[in-house]
Amino acid sequence: MKNNSTLILTLFFVSIYLFTTAQNKIDSLENLLITVSDNEKADLLNNLAKENYRLSADKTLDYANQALELSDRLDYRKGQAEALMNIGAGYYFLENYEKALEYLIKSITLYEEIEDKKGISSVYNKIGVIYNLLSDRKNAIKYHLKSLKIKEEIGDKKDIAFSLMNIGITYANINNFEKALEYYLKSLKIQEEIENKEEVASCLNNIGVLYDDLSKFDKALEYYLKSLEIHEKNENVNGIAGCLNNIGLVYWNLENYDKALEYYKKSLKISEETGYTKSIAYSLNNIGLVYEKLNNYNKALEYYLRSLKIKKGFADKLGDARTLYNIGNIYRMLEKYDKASSYLEQALKLAEEIEAKNIIRYCYSSFSNLYSALSDYKKALDYYIIYSDINDSIFSIESNEKIAEMQTKYETEKKEKEIQILTKDKEIQRVKITKQTNLRNSFIAISILILILVIVIYSRYRIKIKVNKEILARKNNVDHLNKELKNINEKLKESNASKDKFFSIIAHDLKSPFNTLLVLSEILSDNPEEYDDEEIKSFTKEMHKSARALFELTTNLLQWAGSHIGLTQHRPELFDISFVTNDNISLLKNDADNKNIKILSEIQTNTIVYADKNMTGSILRNLISNAIKFTHKGGDIKILSEGKEDFIEISVIDTGIGISEDNIKKLFRLDSDFIISGTSNERGTGLGLILCKEFVNKNGGEILVESKEGKGSSFKFTLPKKSIVN
Repeated sequence: MKNNSTLILTLFFVSIYLFTTAQNKIDSLENLLITVSDNEKADLLNNLAKENYRLSADKTLDYANQALELSDRLDYRKGQAEALMNIGAGYYFLENYEKALEYLIKSITLYEEIEDKKGISSVYNKIGVIYNLLSDRKNAIKYHLKSLKIKEEIGDKKDIAFSLMNIGITYANINNFEKALEYYLKSLKIQEEIENKEEVASCLNNIGVLYDDLSKFDKALEYYLKSLEIHEKNENVNGIAGCLNNIGLVYWNLENYDKALEYYKKSLKISEETGYTKSIAYSLNNIGLVYEKLNNYNKALEYYLRSLKIKKGFADKLGDARTLYNIGNIYRMLEKYDKASSYLEQALKLAEEIEAKNIIRYCYSSFSNLYSALSDYKKALDYYIIYSDINDSIFSIESNEKIAEMQTKYETEKKEKEIQILTKDKEIQRVKITKQTNLRNSFIAISILILILVIVIYSRYRIKIKVNKEILARKNNVDHLNKELKNINEKLKESNASKDKFFSIIAHDLKSPFNTLLVLSEILSDNPEEYDDEEIKSFTKEMHKSARALFELTTNLLQWAGSHIGLTQHRPELFDISFVTNDNISLLKNDADNKNIKILSEIQTNTIVYADKNMTGSILRNLISNAIKFTHKGGDIKILSEGKEDFIEISVIDTGIGISEDNIKKLFRLDSDFIISGTSNERGTGLGLILCKEFVNKNGGEILVESKEGKGSSFKFTLPKKSIVN
């Protein structure tokens, strides 16, 4: 199996603002305990619990329980509320989130009794953090917004900035990067105003993580370096270690493994000096990943084993399972099969215990490869079938999670609107009609998506059954089975890789327009009287834009799926391509007009080609649409034709941003990660160009690209003048 351990890279993400600690302050507070009154002692015990948040969760619980016992005896409400909050924080640091929520919710009741707004907002913030870690984004955003509202009433800028950051993190976790960046920048502005340098560095780091997620590695590196500079000035060694680790990750993604190794080792050295064991374990694992990528398996194994040894000191079952898998997989590649089997068994057992399906499937795939190397082809096949079944189930689960994620994003944005909007009276009847139309469109779009998923899953199921039958039919001939099994395994790996990449494109790009349609239609249906004509016009414009993007994506998806499972028939005929070109220019005229782009077709009437008319229209539509996306406002697009001996060559030429030579090689490939935004931040998937290549090839032609960065691109394809058979 290709190295999947890249999924395990550790990214330091600043997400919780609950505490700061200083050992000398703890010592001075402990000295005061014997000299103060009971009421003051309860407050001191609570302060000691807070100061021990990061140093020792056990001490936090010990001091907080003492504070609660004393406050109960004194009937001291504020002391009781703070103690309950601190007990909740202690359980949080022990990763017992259920207990943490239980005590935090109890503390809210007491804070409300004594009308302590600052205490209430602090508890809301902590609850929001825990729900975020539990992947309950709806409740996370709910409590962070509650906390923010109270902090704004109090006017505490520092706490407001923390809440804004946490809201941004929640949006980042549901892949709404635009909203996440908006809140990060708001938080950054306040932190800069109050000159809170450490939190400025945290904001910069999180913005870097956001750009990392968007694969904008240059921007990510820029923000990580800014964050690092502040941490270095403030001599914050843990902050420095985190930034160095993140910079290493950027170089990993850029496949500059020497640089990645350099920064991981710098991060490791600092973590070892400070004794921060979690950071040490993660850095060791990351260094192992680099050595594995460089095929230095012995060195990778050394670092994985060191990481595993350290991880035994703290509760991290998921991290343990990942590292055990890494070690087992390395032993397999070193052909030490007994040790490989032992570690993979441990990893599989732990992964099944915590239901970590990705690690489970990696283990089964590695076992399949292990038994194949041992010539035990029956076991290899058994493990591969289990791996394939889990792969299919994960796909189904991920589909459900994506739908749930869309609903979560809709709920969070709805909550935010409830806080921000003002009451306005306007035209209810027109909004009701708009609601019905949009709900109908949403239902149609979702139905299409489900139909496509069923078609593709059924297609893959048929392929798997066919492959299994072919393997079993050759079972009696061991030598032949060996060659066939290896060959089929490679084809299935390629098929799975293409499928995974394809569905990652679909899941990501279907989500955004769906979210917009759901959120805006719900806003209009629930509160129609609160918006004026201009706001309704703005909403419907955004909904039309999202529906258009969704229509284009589903059209390409249906054509792609139809082409691959035989639903799209190739029906060539003689036709005038100038008419098809003009029809598609008319279809895309609004998009071009919005950017003030001129489209000129110089294809003469009676330019006859022999091809499938619908496929040709799809080719032209995708190429012209791409030209519009990547051309600046006020630019030009020309469409030309040139007669060759047996072919007509069509060129779509733009004056846009152009493509580098390296990136040209990544076009027309489903396994490529090359996706960039248009000049007005239009999002592409790369699927349109893949369709173009397939349709051009089916019609006996070829497609190529000529481009220079900053000057524009020319996409050329050929179609026969007459039937190639003739």
